[in-house]
Amino acid sequence: MNQTYIETYNNVSVLGSMWFDRSDIDTMVEMIGSGAVSLSHIENKSFRLDDVNEAVEFVGKRPGGFINVVVTP
Repeated sequence: MNQTYIETYNNVSVLGSMWFDRSDIDTMVEMIGSGAVSLSHIENKSFRLDDVNEAVEFVGKRPGGFINVVVTP
C-alpha cells in the first residue's frame, strides 16, 4: 500500500509517502527481531534541521544502495 500525503504547518509543506500498513510493519518488526531479516546493509544518514538543504541535496545525489535519511530538530 502506497499513500502519498502532504502536511502543511506554518506555511511549510512536507511531502511524504507511506508504503506499509500497521500489520505489515508489525510483521517486519517480528522478522527483524527474530533475525530472519538483517538491516546491516542499510546506511543511516542524519542531518540537523539547520542543514535541511544539505539533506535534500544529499538525497538528490545519493549513491546507490539503501540509505535512510533523517532530518532532526
